[in-house]
Amino acid sequence: MREISFFIAVCFCFSCMNTNSQIIENIEALTFKTKISEIDGLIIDVRTPEEFSSGYIADATNIDFYANDFDHKLNIISKNQPIYIYCRSGGRSSAAAKKLEKLGFNEVYNLSGGISSWNSAGYKINKLSDRSSKSIKKWNRNI
Repeated sequence: MREISFFIAVCFCFSCMNTNSQIIENIEALTFKTKISEIDGLIIDVRTPEEFSSGYIADATNIDFYANDFDHKLNIISKNQPIYIYCRSGGRSSAAAKKLEKLGFNEVYNLSGGISSWNSAGYKINKLSDRSSKSIKKWNRNI
């Protein structure tokens, strides 16, 4: 009986040590591009509105990671759709992906290396005019 208890305790400890998420998948630019073109979902750019206006992936929604209402905006999103997330170089989007997982999202794809890796791969980046940038800022305030 004592051996069985020890075995169960050891198995429990090892299962808790696994930090690989079943929800979050860090993917390279080519895979990210393929997935967003083949599987409908929400593309989220977690950079600031100023960064977003300098260039973004088509169809991306800007939700600023540093904004006070970031968590609130995430809670509005349907948790049962794929989420494609990126930032400039991967740091903020990794942190945001972990938040999404904690909030109960089922499928999160994080662009490794952020939009910098997307750009380095030669993929298209859309740009906003000054007028559009102001509209994005206003939209972000209203969500």
